[in-house]
Amino acid sequence: MSVLYSSVLHLAMLLSLHSAPPAVSVSDVKESSSGLPMLLCSSRGFYPETIEQVWFRDGQLLNTRLSDRQREVNPDGSITVHSYLPLSSGPSQAGLYLCWVNHSSLSHPITVDHTVMSNGFPVSWLLIVVSIGAVLIVVVLIIMIIKCTHFKRVKHLSPLGTSQEPVHTVSSMTENIVYSTLGEHHPITLSTAIPTLTRDQQAVLYQ
Repeated sequence: MSVLYSSVLHLAMLLSLHSAPPAVSVSDVKESSSGLPMLLCSSRGFYPETIEQVWFRDGQLLNTRLSDRQREVNPDGSITVHSYLPLSSGPSQAGLYLCWVNHSSLSHPITVDHTVMSNGFPVSWLLIVVSIGAVLIVVVLIIMIIKCTHFKRVKHLSPLGTSQEPVHTVSSMTENIVYSTLGEHHPITLSTAIPTLTRDQQAVLYQ
């Protein structure tokens, strides 16, 4: 009796599900035994059970034999289909993947895209990181050029960069001559206005 009731209930559900569109989603999963990365495309709750579900990569149709397909019957009589697409690790599998689904209840096919991760980063994030790195390198180079130019300019204008020889004036030479003749006596402060000594005056000082 319970079996007959279940059959009638199931038939009633199918009649009520004259047409039901699928709800499509794509996600990253891992194979249970090996742990290898996979893509999962799920079409849930559709009726009737005939459905087209295929994979594209960068606009190219993939071989359907590469994917593993599973079909489930839901308690309300609708159908759910899972398509698993294995991926090998590494950047060679990076790209834009798309699950394409067509069903009689749809006015046009459903497409859900997914960007496969490469080396732990999505492809879009890799492009952003590379762009930011290039900008930072350019900024650092500009700063280094500005600092080098400023350093050269300061070095060129600095008085330490040029050697200056002491200038001997007439007055300083005269003071040296007078001090040498006085010996240990207190020197007489000479004014810078003292005129240049003649040869006769210098001869008198040396006598």
